[in-house]
Amino acid sequence: MSHIMPPATVDRFAVLIMRPEARDRYGVNRPGIHPLKCALERLGASLAVLDCSLDGAPEQLLRWLQTGRVSFVYAQGGWGAQIMAREGDRVRSIFDQFETPFFARIAVPPFAASAIDAMSNPIAGKTILLGDKDAVSFAQSMPGVASPVLPFSSVFAGFAGGTRRVVAKKLPASRAALVVARMDPVDKVRERWYEAFPEYAVFLDSLAERAYAERERPFTDVVRDSLEAECVNIWEAGTKAFSMLTLVNMHVTSRLKLAMIRQAAAYPFRFILDGDLSGIRFHRDAEVSGPVPAEQLGVAYASCAAAISCNPNNMSGAISERIPAALNAGAAVVHARNSLLSDAFEAGKDFLEFEQTDEDMARVFGAVADGGCLAEMNAAMRPRFTDRFGPDRMAARLLELVAQRGGLTGQEPVR
Repeated sequence: MSHIMPPATVDRFAVLIMRPEARDRYGVNRPGIHPLKCALERLGASLAVLDCSLDGAPEQLLRWLQTGRVSFVYAQGGWGAQIMAREGDRVRSIFDQFETPFFARIAVPPFAASAIDAMSNPIAGKTILLGDKDAVSFAQSMPGVASPVLPFSSVFAGFAGGTRRVVAKKLPASRAALVVARMDPVDKVRERWYEAFPEYAVFLDSLAERAYAERERPFTDVVRDSLEAECVNIWEAGTKAFSMLTLVNMHVTSRLKLAMIRQAAAYPFRFILDGDLSGIRFHRDAEVSGPVPAEQLGVAYASCAAAISCNPNNMSGAISERIPAALNAGAAVVHARNSLLSDAFEAGKDFLEFEQTDEDMARVFGAVADGGCLAEMNAAMRPRFTDRFGPDRMAARLLELVAQRGGLTGQEPVR
């Protein structure tokens, strides 16, 4: 994708920054920005889109800011927070230099190594939009985080074009359920923190075991309690603390996914997996394949009656693009306990919820294999999910925040 230039005839425009990730195996970020752009335009916003993976992206952003016409910048992954400008002996963010509100959308945990710049770099006009509502308090308390941190529970990618067309041609359910997951090698992840942070290795071991044992609690709550209980200050290590917590969370997340897959493997489900599957015995009628592009997931979901998912990156207060992708393709949602889903929908009626224990997963996955009311669940949940988490509502919320920031900076809000 190339940059989308702003309309030449408008006085003010906003900039959306798209950040394709190297590990974005399912192509989520590229289609994800389009539904947000369309929703904002329906609300009257004029927009430009910056693909920060292209050469010259920082220079293009600077040129737009220099026009004085940019009303706000919304950045996937917080890209742009790292760009500074020198004014004499002073160095500050380009967004502060041009008094432009900057909204950093963080879809990963707030301690993720990829979020260091967005979370920590001092920007007066920055607002952090965190996808995991259960981690907001922890994020706000992290050293170096001085900007407002707000929950922003949006899933734009699953509403991208293409998936809806599958619904009209609903395929016969060839499998009761589809499981999509990517796992990091559990033991090798543990080895990495021993190699990189030997002085903290004992604590990280303890944290990993506690987080897995208390897996129904938000991971960030377990981190806070462990730091207090063991009187350890990982923050004294600076940005290395982000890498420590990232590794522990990768380890715990992969253990949870493997436990889920082992239980689901007893049934004739379809699996799209990326990672080491040694030691897992699949049902003789199960279908197992490697990762596929995002546009093919809609077709895969359309051939199954249900979609089984863990919490994304072990974030108990966040939802992934796979939920709307599954719903729009006609599949019911079967999900690990998640506070966002529990607050908005009724487990057992709108979707199936499982605790991450062998006993409860066996119970729920067995019910999925038997069929039941999966089609009725999809019909009940799909329109309400779109209303609650779809692009239109989140675009309206973003413009509300822009108006608030506009008042603080003296800029006119987008109309």
